[in-house]
Amino acid sequence: MSLPALHAPLPHPPVPPFDAPPDDPQSLVLAVELARLAAQWRERWPGLRLNLPQSGTWPLESWPEALRGALDALLQAALQRRPNAALELVLSSTRGLLRVDLQGHDPQARAWLPDALRPAQRLAAWQGGRLLWRVHGKGWRIRLGLPLSPARR
Repeated sequence: MSLPALHAPLPHPPVPPFDAPPDDPQSLVLAVELARLAAQWRERWPGLRLNLPQSGTWPLESWPEALRGALDALLQAALQRRPNAALELVLSSTRGLLRVDLQGHDPQARAWLPDALRPAQRLAAWQGGRLLWRVHGKGWRIRLGLPLSPARR
């Protein structure tokens, strides 16, 4: 499903450049990493649905802590506003990118979403990925695209 009219600009000044974490990125199979994280997240957020591809995914070179921090910030901000909200996290791959799509419902998302996206912006910048987002009506949607491991591009 495509995401027309996604917003990339934020209402605040751009995030200042940050250095990547000091350690080297690790090769992660994102489906495995997200399944592991989802088990932890569901303890706090039982309304979280995780949709992983049946065929698995190719490896991604990333920083596990940065990835978890980016997704934690988004989930926590969304669910602080609506603790019992149903959120859907979908993993897919296309054109050399692993995509993480997160969507939810909150008519006030435009107020909190830009700040919640900052860690994901840094992660995308470090990895040469992209972050797209939009708020529409009562819903919001985020797409984080991270490049596959160089051997799999």
